[in-house]
Amino acid sequence: MQRLPGLWLEYKNRSDEPSPLGQGPSRFTDMETYMLRFTALAFCFALPAAHAASLQDFELNKLLTQVATQSSVGTPRAINEDILDQGYTVEGNVLINHLSVQPAHAAQMRGNPDSVRNQLGASVCQNDGFRKLMARGAVLRYQFSEYKTNKHIAAESFNKADCGIK
Repeated sequence: MQRLPGLWLEYKNRSDEPSPLGQGPSRFTDMETYMLRFTALAFCFALPAAHAASLQDFELNKLLTQVATQSSVGTPRAINEDILDQGYTVEGNVLINHLSVQPAHAAQMRGNPDSVRNQLGASVCQNDGFRKLMARGAVLRYQFSEYKTNKHIAAESFNKADCGIK
């Protein structure tokens, strides 16, 4: 046994011992072999979890794309005299509703951002369909721009925590 300076671990010099595979001397110490086995075992457990997460993300994105496609049928459409629904898009796990707003209403929205968020939040959190999407990990975003100019007004996002969904 040799002791490396500054290290408390001891290792066996195995340069003269045959490899377990019978291919000449072993290049690994007992500690290195242990660490390699531990790392390989850790990867075996991590890969299925990573695969499951990516599969869930894929399935959620697929569902959101279907929702966006179906919800965009007939757009643009007037929600009221001030707001025009331009349709939905998807970015990863985010379902985005694009809305155009008349300039006078846009000014009111800019002046009352907390009121805008509260009203949207109440609407989103009371919608069973949106709640089911958020429970699966979706984020809902409302993107407001001025009618004709597309000047940004506001963007509000909601996730399951915003609606108290576990």
